[in-house]
Amino acid sequence: MKKIIPFSFRFWEGHASVLKAFFFSRLLREKVLLLALVLVMVLTWFSNVVGRTAHWAREFNNTSRELAVQRGWLNQRTKIEAASRAAVEHLDPAKTYNGPRLQSEITAIASRLGLNNNNYNADNPQTERTSQFSKNSMRVEIRNAEYSSLVNFYREIAKQTPYIGIESFRITVANGKHNASLRVSSVEIVK
Repeated sequence: MKKIIPFSFRFWEGHASVLKAFFFSRLLREKVLLLALVLVMVLTWFSNVVGRTAHWAREFNNTSRELAVQRGWLNQRTKIEAASRAAVEHLDPAKTYNGPRLQSEITAIASRLGLNNNNYNADNPQTERTSQFSKNSMRVEIRNAEYSSLVNFYREIAKQTPYIGIESFRITVANGKHNASLRVSSVEIVK
């Protein structure tokens, strides 16, 4: 009965003796160079395998952590939905801000504080909708302002809480003047 050998082994089966004879017929320095070449190839292959395995392990761990966090949020779904409903019930719909109203309120606050078009710029609001409310957010840039003006701007927006809030606030100083970049958002109850 003929033994079935996979193709790759069948190839080497007939050529192993030829390669062995070729190797032993070489000078010592050629044998050393051939062994060094084979060693470099094996180390390169091994390094590649280790790198791919490490990358796969990192990705596996990151995905596992992310899934655990998502599972935690999903397990708290009813609690989060109940808190959301309770929060919306306590909001006065007349005080909520849609996108255009948010933009006009922020511009009015800036005007009251003496910030003009030379040092004040606001993007158009962007809206994210859910089943219960909409979140409107916009980026505001203030350039070359006094520190007290930025503090007053912050305080005026803080008075509008929970209907208007500051998501992010970054301030830089150059030549004694302050530049601020804010992300302001508002809540609008969906009717």
